[in-house]
Amino acid sequence: MGRMNNFVLFFITGQSNTQGTNSCVNLHDQRDHVDSRILSWNIYEHKWEIANLASVIGTKPANNQCFAFHFAKEYLKQYPYMKVGLIVYGSPNTSINHWVPPNVHLPPSNDIFKKDIGNVFVDTVNVISEAIKAAGRNYLDGVLWHQGEADFMETYEYYYYRIKHVIFMYRHYFSHPTKGLPFIVGELLSYTYFGKQNVILRALQNEDQLTRCASLFGLEHAPGDPLHLSTEGNRLMGQRYFNEYKMLFN
Repeated sequence: MGRMNNFVLFFITGQSNTQGTNSCVNLHDQRDHVDSRILSWNIYEHKWEIANLASVIGTKPANNQCFAFHFAKEYLKQYPYMKVGLIVYGSPNTSINHWVPPNVHLPPSNDIFKKDIGNVFVDTVNVISEAIKAAGRNYLDGVLWHQGEADFMETYEYYYYRIKHVIFMYRHYFSHPTKGLPFIVGELLSYTYFGKQNVILRALQNEDQLTRCASLFGLEHAPGDPLHLSTEGNRLMGQRYFNEYKMLFN
């Protein structure tokens, strides 16, 4: 489609909360309505299209919520003259070792059979490269990350050094040549189970000036499901991610 002016591109990856698991769309709620300024990359038809929560958005199933969609709506409240492109590629119930390429010397897993394989990372690099090329550029404006539940049995060191490596690798491939690449992570919902990961995720914003962590404290989870956000929780999660993104430029 050639170079698009006033177009910002965000990549979204992680586990099932990037896919809106156990949430739903309410077409009577204006917040879920289509906005022609929000586009999504169709990974199956290899094209940009208007994002619609009632349809598939990247890997997000039809009729599920998508916190990145609400991130985009918040972005447009601040910058109404822009367009926002979303590249959504999540992988539910997947450990971070699927984002870490093999042969990287990091602390080992508690499971001797669990190795870094990097298959999701390779897939996402291919998808991002195709999407940004179609938009006439070679960089992203931000990464939204939500992952960690699958690693709750691992040590602090295991997760810390891998998330650091994941951030480094995405920046290596997709940073703006002068502005870098903002990377926004989010806390995991269950503080009882995932306190270790949340400590790590919060600490990341002390590592560099382009990394922030969104607090999800107090957000509503899906009925009977403490691991996944409710419909309203997804909407508020998008707002909180945007608030952290905005902090990078204040």
